[in-house]
Amino acid sequence: MSRRFGGRQGSWLDAGGLASRPTRSKYGNRHIYHCDACGHYTLRQVPGCPMCGQPLFRFDSRAEHQRWLQLQLRERTGQIDGLSRQRPFELMVNGHKVGTYRADFCYRERGRLVVEDVKGAETPVYKLKAKLMLAIHGIEIVTIK
Repeated sequence: MSRRFGGRQGSWLDAGGLASRPTRSKYGNRHIYHCDACGHYTLRQVPGCPMCGQPLFRFDSRAEHQRWLQLQLRERTGQIDGLSRQRPFELMVNGHKVGTYRADFCYRERGRLVVEDVKGAETPVYKLKAKLMLAIHGIEIVTIK
């Protein structure tokens, strides 16, 4: 099917309607795609790492990517353990699910669960979910700016 927009080719609209087009981030940050196997990262979404072919992991910002690298180093040196990304927490009130909080990073430090979120700006939704996490699960979120 040829791509056209008002007779011009090469547009992001095709003859059948809207084609998939990369969307800009809500807050203007750039996504980072990182390979854990070889350490290569790119700003473009590609099917696999161009260096080794392993899958790439998406980070919502450069700050989040940098924090991941710092936490990986701390895990390798034995300061923390059980490091994970994008762990979901269900927010249940009186037996009803009111939402889900997805933590950027979770790990154990000296036997205590630490939940981190990298934020450029604290939105009202984030503040509400942080309060719900403290009230429901008893977990205080560490905000990294």
